[in-house]
Amino acid sequence: MSGEFAQLVVDETIFHLVPTRRRNDPVPAQIQFSEAVCNLSEDVRGKIQANFRGALASHGRPVVEELEVKKSNLPDRVYEYLVEQRDLVSVSTDLAELLFESQRGDCRTPPILGCRDLQAAQPLGAARP
Repeated sequence: MSGEFAQLVVDETIFHLVPTRRRNDPVPAQIQFSEAVCNLSEDVRGKIQANFRGALASHGRPVVEELEVKKSNLPDRVYEYLVEQRDLVSVSTDLAELLFESQRGDCRTPPILGCRDLQAAQPLGAARP
């Protein structure tokens, strides 16, 4: 799978701070949403692309869509973005909320969600019906 992502390009990036969700907190944590995509220098863009390429080369797996099993809304949000039905800011906000809601309350470090517009040298999957 490593060769498939060698030409991956990051066009846009947005980051939201998704705090740790703890069950016993007297005041519920709030997500800090970004309102616009980041302006990336070429150096930062290159580092992000290298990180993604490395992670996908070593940990990437083929996408297998199981239409009969509906466990999460996340695949639908990603699909909406990939077919350009929604912009990165609105989709990434939904993804941050889904990530926050999926936490069980036992995480020790706050995750940061970075949603990136990625272009692979080859299509990432077959078209959905």
